[in-house]
Order: sequence, then structure tokens, then C-alpha cells
Amino acid sequence: MIHKYDSFIKMLLLLVLAFTLSLTLNAQTYMVQSPGVPKSPGGETLKNAGYSYTIIPSVNNTWGYDIYLQKRLFIHQPSVPGLPGNEGFNTRIDAKKAARLVIGKIKTASARAPDSWTQKTDVGGIARQNAVGFSIGNKGYIGTGVDILTGTSNDFWEYIPLCPSPPPPTNTTPVGNLSICSGNYTTLTASGTGTLGWYDSQEGGTWLGGASPFITPILTANTTYYVQDSTDCGASATRTEITVTVNPVPPAPVITNTEDTLFSSAPDGNQWYFDGTLIAGATSQTYVATQSGYYGDVITLNGCSSDTSNTLFLFMGIDPHTSVEINVYPVPNNGRFNVSITTLSKESFSIRVYNYLGAMIREEEKLDVNGSIQKMIDLSLVPSGVYTIVFKNRQNQVVKKIIVNK
Repeated sequence: MIHKYDSFIKMLLLLVLAFTLSLTLNAQTYMVQSPGVPKSPGGETLKNAGYSYTIIPSVNNTWGYDIYLQKRLFIHQPSVPGLPGNEGFNTRIDAKKAARLVIGKIKTASARAPDSWTQKTDVGGIARQNAVGFSIGNKGYIGTGVDILTGTSNDFWEYIPLCPSPPPPTNTTPVGNLSICSGNYTTLTASGTGTLGWYDSQEGGTWLGGASPFITPILTANTTYYVQDSTDCGASATRTEITVTVNPVPPAPVITNTEDTLFSSAPDGNQWYFDGTLIAGATSQTYVATQSGYYGDVITLNGCSSDTSNTLFLFMGIDPHTSVEINVYPVPNNGRFNVSITTLSKESFSIRVYNYLGAMIREEEKLDVNGSIQKMIDLSLVPSGVYTIVFKNRQNQVVKKIIVNK
């Protein structure tokens, strides 16, 4: 009986040894169940920057590998990636090369921030294989792969990062660009975090253009524009309103005169000019001329200026010399009239005749007088109207007016 029990015990020990060997092989295949960084059957383990790998047996005497990150299973690869079937590499050396290559690729990809993936937490449940991950736009997608024990899977995850819509853009348009004169355009500017779009209404409406600056078309009335900011996370909830004030251009004034005093038809905004040059301080509705020449007026209201008024030519100055006497007769006349000049000494005069527009129509130079002289001037070809005659010597000038009435 003792020998029979010995045989039974030996048989039982063999069964326990076989069962233990089976458990050991299973532990080597599914290393995720073992704590720490497991060893491969050949004791080959690579540790580099938190990554390690072990060579594992696979079906039909082939070989795969497990890759660990910080002692946690990161990739379980019992088969050759990209090939049909479940068989692994033909030799352990091939599996080792593949594992090293994958770790190198992972390290290279991790260094290419921000286009990289970082593990944030473990996937719940048992280890998987053939997982897939990709991104579309600002969303991430993970398919957790096949359950290595049951061969089934049903997990696919979408990650939507917190992505608030941008605030409304900031109006950065200079104040001077917000008020223009009718018949002009202006430039509007705004700032935001994404892409700007300009519209003609607060909601919906017509898209007028993008980016900043935005150049308006020619405007003739007050116009409001609306600018919106857009990013990958959406558009701003509201649009920023920017209004352009369009001021009318005042009409050109009409000026008249009574002797040396000029009058403008516009009560406000006057600016008088002499020979095309601005007269400083001459901004009233009237202006008293001080010298001979052309006078005009421009009206400016709300920063908008009119065209120049009609121009008037005024002759200034009187003869203070009692030694010179000048007469023109008859007045009125039919265009033919006489002038008489009397002096106490020899003097030389010029005679110029101007129409009501200030245009010179007749000129005589170097009329020498020593005592008294009379001269007839023929303007019979000119139309009826008021004409101005200017007599000028080296010291002064005398202005006379005549009326031609035909």
C-alpha cells in the first residue's frame, strides 16, 4: 500500500507542476495582470524614458511584444501589425526589433508638440489590442480595440475639449474715421481672437467682407456695420456695432459786395480767401477788403467743405494827391467815353478796364501827362453793364466806375 500511495503522490505532483507551468505561460502572455515591469521569458527588458517592453509568446510558435509606460501596459501586440490573422513574428529577434522600433516612433511623436498624444488615465477593464486613435478638427476619437480574452469590443470614445465661443470683437476704428463727408468712403478696424466677418445687420444679413481693416463703399447717409469674431469653437454670440456718421457737404456760397465790403449767402462756416490764399481770422459772413485782388469764400460745416464761391475782383485805394485830378464822362454812356487827367508835374499812368467778373478787357500803358490830357476810350463792342477803370501811377491808384447802357 505504501508503494501505491507513493505512485499516486508522484502523479499528483506532476499534475500540479503542469498546472503551474500553464499559469506561468498565461502570466507571460498577459503581462498586464502582473505588478511591476515584468520580464520576458528570455529576461529581455528595455527601460528608456519611462518605456519598457517584453517579448511574449503568441500562436503557432510565433512571438509578439508588450510595451509599458511607467510600469503600466501601454501596447499589447501579440500579432504582426497590419497583417491578417493572429500570428506574431517568426522569431523573438524580429519581435524585439519591432518593439524597439515602436518605442522609437512613440518617443519621436511625443516630442512633436502640439501634434502628439499624452496618456491621461488608464482605460477601464481588461487589456485590449488593435486600438485606434485619431482627431477631427478640435475633437479626439479613441477606439479601445478588442478584448484580448474574449475577442469582443464595443468601446469608441469622442473627446470634446472645453471650447468657448470668442467674445465680440473690439472696435479699434480711429474716431476720425467714424465721421465722414457725403460722397466719401472710410476704413473701419476691429480686433478679435479668430477670423472677423463684417455684416449689414446684427443677426443674419449679408456678409460684406472679412479681416481688418474693412473699407466701406462710397457713403451718402449714416450707415451701421456689424463685425463678428469666429474661431474653431464657433462665432461670437453678438456682433459689434460700428456706426459711420455721414455729414452733408454744404453748397457753395454766393458772395456780393458793396464797394469794399463783401457779403456771403451762408450765415455760418465762412472762410474768406484772397487770390486763392486763406485770410487768417476772416470767418464772418462779411469781410471788408483791404487790397485789390480776387476774393472768394468757402463754407465748412461738420468738417465738410463746400466748393469755392464765385469770385469777385475788388479795386482798392483812392487818390490822396490833390495835385492829380481824374475824371470820366459821360456816365452812363454807350461804350464810348472820355477821361481827363490833370497833374502839376510830369507823371506816367496806366489805364486798365475790368468787367464785373474782374476780367481785364482793355489796357493802356505809359500814358505820360504833364499838365492836362484828354483821351477817348471806345468800348462800343462790350455789352451793357458796370465796368471798373483803374488809373495807376508810381505812387497810388484811382478807381472809377462807369455804366455802359446800349
